[in-house]
Amino acid sequence: MASSNEEIKGNKWNEERLRSIVVMALVNNGVNLRTVQRIRKKLEDIWDVDTSIKRAHKEEGVARKVRETDFVDKVKKMVLDDPTRSMRAMARDLGYHEKTIRDCVLEDLRCRSYNMQ
Repeated sequence: MASSNEEIKGNKWNEERLRSIVVMALVNNGVNLRTVQRIRKKLEDIWDVDTSIKRAHKEEGVARKVRETDFVDKVKKMVLDDPTRSMRAMARDLGYHEKTIRDCVLEDLRCRSYNMQ
């Protein structure tokens, strides 16, 4: 009686069958199906395993943007003048995105916003 490993080696499987086995193994081991599809698409486009697996490095010129002190001072003054004013209204008046104002209040001013109900 041959071992199961020898039986597998003896089989001649077509490429589509091999791909479906790999996908089933990855999905059953907890890898997201979308991740498997993305990797497969990269492999089909590039045909080079090493370049498709490696992470893309960021350019050196790209840096995280930091909120300027002038902007933080403007937001702080608006909060001190009228603490009941909504962040949406502040964002509209200053011409910034609402998330930028929320991040500034939370991280830079270390204040918590409360919704009065």
